[in-house]
Amino acid sequence: MPGGLELDTSWVWESALGAGRGVDRARFGSLASRVAAGHEELIEAASAGWLPHVSDLGDARAPRRAADRARRWARSAEELVVLAEPGVADMLRCWTALVDAPPVRFVAGPDPAGLRRALAGGGRMLVVFDGPPWVRALAERLVADPEGPERAVVFAGDGTPDDGWKPRGARRIASPGCADGRFGAFGDGALAVAAFAGVDVAELVGGARAAAGACAAPALHGNPAWRLAAVAHLLGLRGGGPVLLAPAGGFSGALARHAARLWSALLVRRREGEGLRLDAPRAPAVLVAGDEGATNALAEDGDDAWLLVLPTPPAGAGDRWNARGIERALLDAHVEQALRSGRPVVRLRPTAPGALGAGAAAWMLTQAAVAAAVLAGVDPTALPAADELRVLHERAAGDSPPG
Repeated sequence: MPGGLELDTSWVWESALGAGRGVDRARFGSLASRVAAGHEELIEAASAGWLPHVSDLGDARAPRRAADRARRWARSAEELVVLAEPGVADMLRCWTALVDAPPVRFVAGPDPAGLRRALAGGGRMLVVFDGPPWVRALAERLVADPEGPERAVVFAGDGTPDDGWKPRGARRIASPGCADGRFGAFGDGALAVAAFAGVDVAELVGGARAAAGACAAPALHGNPAWRLAAVAHLLGLRGGGPVLLAPAGGFSGALARHAARLWSALLVRRREGEGLRLDAPRAPAVLVAGDEGATNALAEDGDDAWLLVLPTPPAGAGDRWNARGIERALLDAHVEQALRSGRPVVRLRPTAPGALGAGAAAWMLTQAAVAAAVLAGVDPTALPAADELRVLHERAAGDSPPG
C-alpha cells in the first residue's frame, strides 16, 4: 500500500468471524456517503488551520528548522529536560523511543524535586511545552532558582493562552498545535526534541507526508484512516472498545500509549446540563506483548473488545523500534489467541523502515482518530471538552497539584 503502511482488516468481517462477531460488509458500505461528507469536512478544517497535524506537513522548511535548532541547543547542552503535561510527554516519547539512550528526560507531573534532580549537574537545557498552570508555576520556580537551568525555551501553540508567558530569560516560540498532545507530533517543538535526540526528522516528516497522501483518497476502501475509523465505529456500536497491542518498549509501545490517550481525547463530547458533564468513550486498553497479565486483561475486557495491533517494522530495519524476536513471537501469540476466541483483529504494518514508517504510523493513527470522531458526531477540533477531559484525567492520576 502506498503511504508506508498496510492496514490489514481481513479479520474483522462476518465472513471470517461469523455473524454477531464481525462487521457486516453491507453496513460498512453504507457508511460511504458519511465518509465522503466527513472527508470534505476535514479538508475544510485543515484549510482553515484547525488540524495542525495536517497543516504542519505543508511547511517544507520545518525539518531543516528543527535540525538547525537542535544543533544550536547542542552547543551549550548535553541533555534536554522536557517539562510538559502527560499527553504531550506521551506524544514526544514516540520520537525519542526511536533511538537508543536519547539525551532527553521528561517531567510530566508537578514534581519540583524530580525536575530539580533532572536538571542537576549542568549541561542541561529546560524545554517547556506551555500548558496547565502547574507547568508554568514549576517552570518559573526552576528558572528563578540560582541552581536552575542556564537556558530555557517555551513552546506555545493554539491550545495555550495567547498571553506571551515565558519565564524570565527564556525564549518563547509560538507554533500552531506544537503544545497540543493531540495534534502536535509534527510541530516545531516535537521535531526539535526529536532532532536533538538523534532522529532523522526529514524522514519522519517524509513518512507522515506519504501517509497523508494515502489518506487523501475520498473513497472508504482506499483510505486507510477512514477504513480504520469505519471499522472502529461499527464495532463501537456494539459496545466494543479497541485494545491496542504493541511490543514492549521502543516506538511501538510509546505509540500505543499516545494513541490510547489521543483516541479518548478526540472523541469526547460535552453534554448539556449543569456542571461538568462529559460523554467520553472508554479509553483504549494498552497491552504489551510479553506482559503476563495481557492475556487475562484481554479476556476481562468483554466479549466485544477488538484488537488493534500496532507496528512492528520490516525485518532488517535495524532501529530501536524493531521488536526483538521473542517480543514478536509473543505479540503473534496474543493475536492468534484473539482470533481463536473470535475477536476482530486489525493489523497496522509499516512497509517503510525506521523514521519513515514511524512518521507514517503516527500520522495515520491521528487522522483515523479524527475520522472516528466525525463518524461519532463529535467535532474533533473543539477544545473545551478535550481540555476538560484532560483535567479530569490528570486529577484522577494525581498529575495536578492541589488547588
